[in-house]
Amino acid sequence: MTGVLCHPDDILVFGNDKKEHDERLCEVLKKFEKAGLTLNDKCVLTVKRVKFLGHTISAQRIGADQDKIQAILNMPEPQNVEGVRRFRGMVNYVGKFSPHLPTLTKPLRNLLRNDRIWAWDALQKEAFAKVKEELSSPAILAQYSRSSESVVSADALSYGLGGVLMQKQKNGEWRPVVYISRSLQRHVMPKSKKKLLR
Repeated sequence: MTGVLCHPDDILVFGNDKKEHDERLCEVLKKFEKAGLTLNDKCVLTVKRVKFLGHTISAQRIGADQDKIQAILNMPEPQNVEGVRRFRGMVNYVGKFSPHLPTLTKPLRNLLRNDRIWAWDALQKEAFAKVKEELSSPAILAQYSRSSESVVSADALSYGLGGVLMQKQKNGEWRPVVYISRSLQRHVMPKSKKKLLR
């Protein structure tokens, strides 16, 4: 439905004004009633600011949920591969607020490769600390506007891709709307394909 975001059992209903919001919410509630679903006591209705999937969202901005940030900052250094995966999973929740994560997390991602023996050395300690430092003051993202002037910047490295969508605000300031980043997997060509290329 327009104006509705769903993620397993979390639902966000939004609108440009209270009337639009209430109409959309009414339609969602009708669908719930028809399906025999009930809402629990964690529901928050008709608010101007809400926490949703690691974000704090309002009409003016999108910020990282400070509870998620604090949980990352309080995480101890990983003791094994599973600990690195857990840390990266938490970081990915708020990854859209940093354009530098593929670069910063590279030494940690290297520990996840099958051909690596576990070694938590100075390089990994430094990467772990830098990721926490980067996320300790995450960017505040502007809300996307169809009518605002936009610029997309992108960059690529051998181990990651990154980009940012910036929009000009009413006060003339350029603000990020979203950062995107993706780490690249190391690919080893099988011997059979190497022979075909010769």
